[in-house]
Amino acid sequence: MAPVLGYWKIRALAQPIRLLLAYTETEFEDRTYTTGPAPDFHEKSDWLPVKYTLGLKIPNLPYYIDGDIKITQTNAILYYLARKHNLCGQTEEERIEVDVLFNQVFDMRMANWEFISEKFVTLPDFPLYELLDIYLKLDPDCLKETHNLQELHRRFEELPTIKKYMASPKFIKSPLNWPGAKWSA
Repeated sequence: MAPVLGYWKIRALAQPIRLLLAYTETEFEDRTYTTGPAPDFHEKSDWLPVKYTLGLKIPNLPYYIDGDIKITQTNAILYYLARKHNLCGQTEEERIEVDVLFNQVFDMRMANWEFISEKFVTLPDFPLYELLDIYLKLDPDCLKETHNLQELHRRFEELPTIKKYMASPKFIKSPLNWPGAKWSA
């Protein structure tokens, strides 16, 4: 049975997971849920009736079920998949570098970055690509002065398995976020 990724029918937090699964050519069921109407968006959503029926220790979205393995939280899922597919580095030094870069993606405080992805694909590339892609959708010129970020975005999209996934009907192009968010596109 194929693993199941559960999330809202948007990109947001699950997109880096989807990209990693596509990169590793992992067949999976992308189980998407819809929100209820405004203003609270949760009332009458199709997630609430199943939320406590999946055996998740912390019922939340996104979730990933791979046989007896049941995980919630984006980063926990990404770490699990990265370890499973050897995307965390080979040596302890590389693993530490990957951990630091992965966490840095969520801070985005550094002005310049010498990317490990120039050497090989690792865990931080998936959420970083998604973040850059969102920025580009919101402001197409936002990376014009950061050649290394432009190159990372371009190289990532040219990875054969990612390119194939993005061309497939499984790829969610939009919405980027759910309707109740402060921004969406």
